[in-house]
Amino acid sequence: MADSAMDAIVKGTSDGVKLLINILVSLINQGLHFLPEFNNQPITLQRILGVIMAPLTFFIGIPYSEILTTGSLMG
Repeated sequence: MADSAMDAIVKGTSDGVKLLINILVSLINQGLHFLPEFNNQPITLQRILGVIMAPLTFFIGIPYSEILTTGSLMG
């Protein structure tokens, strides 16, 4: 009984944290919407994290043409 209750608490907390992160990312993206576009694309948190993480993805062996995409996925 205690295991199932603890599992429910952990699952509920995990789901709540995922929801909170999604809400925060959405709010940040809405705030960044007021900035001018860069290369005809809106500035988003995912793009910012992609630029930040791009060098790391290059060093782990991702081809240069794909480092921004994988950087944004890692971010």
